[in-house]
Amino acid sequence: TVCAKSPLTGAQGEAEAGGWWGPELKKAGFDAIIVKGSSPTPVYLYIKDGKVEIKNATHLWGKDTGTTQRTIKEELADDKIRIAQIGPAGENLVRFANIVNELKHFNGRNGLGAVMGSKKLKAIAVRGTKPIDLYDKEKVNQVTKEITKRIMDNPLSRDLRELGTLAVVRGFYEGGCLPSYNWTTGYFKEGENLTAETLNKTILKSTKGCYACPIRCKRVVEVDEPNLKVDPAYGGPEYETITSLGSICGISDLKYIAKASELCNKYTMDTISTGMVIAFAMQCYEKG
Repeated sequence: TVCAKSPLTGAQGEAEAGGWWGPELKKAGFDAIIVKGSSPTPVYLYIKDGKVEIKNATHLWGKDTGTTQRTIKEELADDKIRIAQIGPAGENLVRFANIVNELKHFNGRNGLGAVMGSKKLKAIAVRGTKPIDLYDKEKVNQVTKEITKRIMDNPLSRDLRELGTLAVVRGFYEGGCLPSYNWTTGYFKEGENLTAETLNKTILKSTKGCYACPIRCKRVVEVDEPNLKVDPAYGGPEYETITSLGSICGISDLKYIAKASELCNKYTMDTISTGMVIAFAMQCYEKG
């Protein structure tokens, strides 16, 4: 969870992200990080087993997320480091810039990436090797098993595992309520092209899960064509991205939606707000 004053709304901003960064911070001996003030030059934090270092990030400023993650892991000679970071959108104070960890898990909305950018904080790299001490390990294990069973017995969990958050697309488009053409209609003729079933048959490479989650709802997609490449390192589009960069913009080709999603992930542009801005601009142009 990341909290700060939102540069987009001026009110309290809060955003949650899945992945593995949070548990890694706990293993490193911390429950939370408070960042006050700003640096005169770009920096990143390196946290490992109770120790914190401020490191130069001038050479990383302006780089996309993939390049930044690769460079930090090489510099610290540890491929198991978990990295939360911003891309050029956060650096340039885009008001809907987000924060990403492991290239595919986002603290989206609210523009919290711009807050990191204003502080010249490029990334927070975390490595924890300490076990997490539990007051009652046996009780925690018991409760975990009970909750896991309840989760997996729920039909919605099975849908999420097999179809991801795109599970809702079919019902929305068949019911005539799939957000389309800048929210001017719920009817999208090519809605079948955007369903989870279509994605599974065409561009799905694998599924992934967040820390300790039994569902594994994350979609990882890949496109490898002569004129179009989509890197699976950046995950894949969720329902909101399929609509914001797809039907809301009048686009029905999953491959190009996946490419747009990848670019947003590289630059840490919130996919929902990005799609809405583009759709609004398209409608303004159409209306003259």
